[in-house]
Amino acid sequence: MPVSARQCWKRAIGNRFQEIAGSERLSVSTPERLYRQGFVSGKDTSRFFDNFNTEGPSAKHFGRSDIRDMVDIALAAFLLIGIPMLVVWRERSGIRRSRIARYRSAVLMISGCLSVLALQWAFANRNASALGLRLPPTKLGWICLLGAALLMATLAVAARRKEDVSAKDADDPFPQTTVERAGYILFAFAAGSGWEILYRGFLLWFLIPLVGIVAAIGLAVLAYGVAHGIKDRRMLMASIASALVFTTAYGVTHEILWLMLIHTGLPLIALMAPREQPS
Repeated sequence: MPVSARQCWKRAIGNRFQEIAGSERLSVSTPERLYRQGFVSGKDTSRFFDNFNTEGPSAKHFGRSDIRDMVDIALAAFLLIGIPMLVVWRERSGIRRSRIARYRSAVLMISGCLSVLALQWAFANRNASALGLRLPPTKLGWICLLGAALLMATLAVAARRKEDVSAKDADDPFPQTTVERAGYILFAFAAGSGWEILYRGFLLWFLIPLVGIVAAIGLAVLAYGVAHGIKDRRMLMASIASALVFTTAYGVTHEILWLMLIHTGLPLIALMAPREQPS
């Protein structure tokens, strides 16, 4: 029987995957390994991936290189599946938590993920620019930072002119006491920097060589949106839409500092808006 082109392609991919799985382990992570060995086409990822410096030390300096692979995979799985499932479970269980408890758990989760990522990057001797963290920023990075600062300043002025908004119930995310305000500010900085590095910087670094830039952005956006909850459909769609804008912006610029500024600034600006204290 004649074999279709699609079947030939699937068979070739399967054979290539087996070759990679049985080949000698390299000293770099799984995404870089697949990219370099030709399992993933570089047509739509080479320009983006050229900016990455993922070279790690040789295996003899750190043990087996697949240990680093497993940490990368575990962290990516936690971001793509673990956190969204945890959020959905909490919503369905009907557990009501105080504002300060929500701030605290989010800060601890973000801090834990960032700690794992930092240790992984240090042991693998990877460059921070692979996550979009360029210091000093490039010319494009400075332009983006300037634009983000102007945007935040404009929104801050507009927020101060809004009419008073009252907190409706315990589900309102905005703080009502001094302690809650301190927790909220800490949460804003943690989420604004941490989620950008994790869901934009790390996930795209991990996914693009595996599935291509379009699918990588789609997976990261969907996971990030669901991680904000699915109970409120309008909020879910808003989270997905904002994640699409942020992730696409990072995919185009490969600069993350300006996105961190915006992500941190937006919740702080919302806090600046006049709010009536509940009686």
